[in-house]
Amino acid sequence: MNKKIISTLLPVVLALTTGQTQAIENYVSYQYPSAHAAITEAPSQSLSSSEYWQVVSGKELRLGVEMAFSSSKSVVLLSPRAELKNGQLYRAPAVKEGAIRLYTHGQEQKLTTSYDRDEMAGYGFAPGSAAVQANQLKGKQATLRLTQLIEDSDSYLLHVKESDSPYQLTVNANNVMAAQGRLPIQAEFAGKKLAVSELQAMMRAPNGDAVAVSTQSDGIHLDAPLTYIGARQGLYNLELHSTQSVDGLQVKRSIRVPFVNQQQTANVVKHTLEVTSPSRVSAKVKLEVKEEGRYGVTATLFGLYQGKFAALATTEAAQDFTQSDTLPLEFVLPKGATGPFKLSILELKDQTRLQRFVVNAK
Repeated sequence: MNKKIISTLLPVVLALTTGQTQAIENYVSYQYPSAHAAITEAPSQSLSSSEYWQVVSGKELRLGVEMAFSSSKSVVLLSPRAELKNGQLYRAPAVKEGAIRLYTHGQEQKLTTSYDRDEMAGYGFAPGSAAVQANQLKGKQATLRLTQLIEDSDSYLLHVKESDSPYQLTVNANNVMAAQGRLPIQAEFAGKKLAVSELQAMMRAPNGDAVAVSTQSDGIHLDAPLTYIGARQGLYNLELHSTQSVDGLQVKRSIRVPFVNQQQTANVVKHTLEVTSPSRVSAKVKLEVKEEGRYGVTATLFGLYQGKFAALATTEAAQDFTQSDTLPLEFVLPKGATGPFKLSILELKDQTRLQRFVVNAK
């Protein structure tokens, strides 16, 4: 049997073998083993960080970069960055073994190499990266220098991790940015609330491009609409940086906040119910489609069961839409279930752009 025949028959085979799954052309319907009264929504996320990162130039590394340590488990990582110079990709020289030096009060501190290059490459660090441990510098300000020949314009990423530091940057933020172009956030540093204006912010699109943003009292605001809708091509990442004076130390922290740029590409308009047999109920859900794509609906049928009004069955169906249209859903009733029936639309999914809209509406 050739591949074309197999692909043609597969939807029919699924329908015949599962009983609860239907597939006709681009339409698929599935009834869950158990009914769900509602879908839990997680609109926000809570993140914390005891690390920071910053871009430093060769000149800064030669003159000295000031830093503070608040942990007995501190790791300093330095990675050469790649940039375009005169139209060609150029990467700063690899960090030589033993070239990272830390000084306190003008005295050089003895450091321990943390990882070898092969191990760091396995963790995804750039070629030529190096790391040292600075566990003995807890509670001290220090100056970092790179003692090798580099150009002033060379660029490196400095990344400091302090795994058991009591000074953490905590951020609560939404998982999605809605149409108004604002991402509400709340930030704390070591339990102390921070104003959004105290944070430095930058944003990256899924393709890595920088996105212009501003910090205002009610969150992060966009200077222009975002390009990518949904999570199909990846997530947007908001980077937040903070420097706070704590116990005589200038403690830095950085954190990444991933989110989806969400837009309402479709809406549930109305639905109808029809009892097609003593054991089956059909629903037709009308969708107002603003953007062509594949959309799915999850819904639960409620009715009388064992003398109580309860969730009887949950079905999810999806199909391709080029315009506003109706999506059918089928429900197989548990034995003994009767009407009156009521339909609750739990969720609408834009499968083309990977967007999820929790509805939970009856």
